[in-house]
Amino acid sequence: MDYRTYTPERAEKIFILILSGASLLVLGILFYDTPFLFILAPLAYFPAARAYSSVMAEKRRERLRNQFRDLLDSLSASFAGGRHMEEALDEAYRELSAVYEEDDEIMEEIRGMLKRMADGETDLEILSDFAERSGIEDIEMFVRVYGACRETGGDIISAMNDTSDMLGEKIKIENEIRAITKQKKSEGVVISVMPVMILVFLRAVSPEYVEVLYGNALGILLMTAAIIASLFSFYLIRRITEIEV
Repeated sequence: MDYRTYTPERAEKIFILILSGASLLVLGILFYDTPFLFILAPLAYFPAARAYSSVMAEKRRERLRNQFRDLLDSLSASFAGGRHMEEALDEAYRELSAVYEEDDEIMEEIRGMLKRMADGETDLEILSDFAERSGIEDIEMFVRVYGACRETGGDIISAMNDTSDMLGEKIKIENEIRAITKQKKSEGVVISVMPVMILVFLRAVSPEYVEVLYGNALGILLMTAAIIASLFSFYLIRRITEIEV
């Protein structure tokens, strides 16, 4: 599995298409006073699917990063007991099975690693492939440290403990930053949908006030500009509140 990308399932694709059509229907009625904007749903599907896939891939990587921290703790304890990587992974699988479901990402990865090791692949090859597919810097760093210790005969136990502590601290900082920026992201969503809310209010309370904007080129231009401004503000706020650790 390549964690850097996400491919929606059939049901998800149908949902995205329906949601795109429904959104365009509402926008068409509110901004252009016509329900026929929904016919553009097939065109809107592709950017919507890309955005959805990006969000889902990031969520999956976040789950894997947190699960990998538990795997690293288990591996450190196993190495301290004198076990090699295959034995450590087997023991980690038994320990983590009490915490995670069989279809959780880390459990599927450990099963795959053990199978590939049984087929004759080296642990470093398998871990390097896992790090590349994960797209997670922390896992890539661990594999580099493990490979360096293997080649130079370094203290793998101390290196893994240090990596585990650093990863745990990084996850803690990321969670704190995420909590701080969550409110700002919510405020950004409110700001982005404000033109829609105002338009709904005006059409409900005083429809003649906005009637002049419908059925003419200037009105279409102004409404289109309002939609673009809302989308751009949402994008800008998302970018501002995305803080890399």
